[in-house]
Amino acid sequence: MESVRFDAEMAERRKRLNAPALAALNSGGPLVDGSGNVVGVVSAKLDAIKMAENQGDLPQNVNFAVKGALAASFLDANQIAYDTGTFGEKLEPADLAERAKKASAFITCR
Repeated sequence: MESVRFDAEMAERRKRLNAPALAALNSGGPLVDGSGNVVGVVSAKLDAIKMAENQGDLPQNVNFAVKGALAASFLDANQIAYDTGTFGEKLEPADLAERAKKASAFITCR
């Protein structure tokens, strides 16, 4: 039953995405929609080896992102200003990357 509770918690707070381009170094980066709006924050990658050991199958490209609403709640609670986007024209990958760079900042925790 613990795995059911874990799955329910994950579904409430995180999006699951299948994106081969995501790497461990992307954790904390923006997840953007086709218009370049931030819809989440990349947060984790499924441990494929552990899944293979436990389930007998090797999953590929299974990653997770904190949902945008949860990220917005965090920003609101810490009085950090942000703009709200709207769905618009679909952007080319290079334009999406440029927009994602603008939504990114390097943060160091002490």
